[in-house]
Amino acid sequence: MKRKIGPRVTEATEVYLEGNFKSLSGGAEYIINASPLIAQRAISAIKGKFTEQELIALIKSMEGRKLLPEAAGGQLIEAIMIYDFLAQSQGQDVGIKTESLISKIEKLSYPDRLYFEVWVAAFWWQKDVLIEDYVSQLL
Repeated sequence: MKRKIGPRVTEATEVYLEGNFKSLSGGAEYIINASPLIAQRAISAIKGKFTEQELIALIKSMEGRKLLPEAAGGQLIEAIMIYDFLAQSQGQDVGIKTESLISKIEKLSYPDRLYFEVWVAAFWWQKDVLIEDYVSQLL
């Protein structure tokens, strides 16, 4: 079943879509419908690159955070830095080497980083899923 949606786009997105596709709606439809395939490829590329502890720390760092399109691909690094800082200020250890984790994230291609960010944040939208089971998908 196809559902109609009407995503709002920024002026920059509108200019891009109109400049690269026959129509604005055709471009938006292509991008939206290609997203699951791109996400699947990104997750496959990321699989095995992070430890269980790193994935859990990333997921915890994104709790309560809203994904912002204008910051796409950069939110994981910011979130883990804040998470680590807050933990250290309370005398806690997050159990990972934050600099090493940031380096791993920075080595990902931009599309991989973007979809990894979505995957990390998506944990908080799941129902009745244990964090250990969720991260096992990428180990």
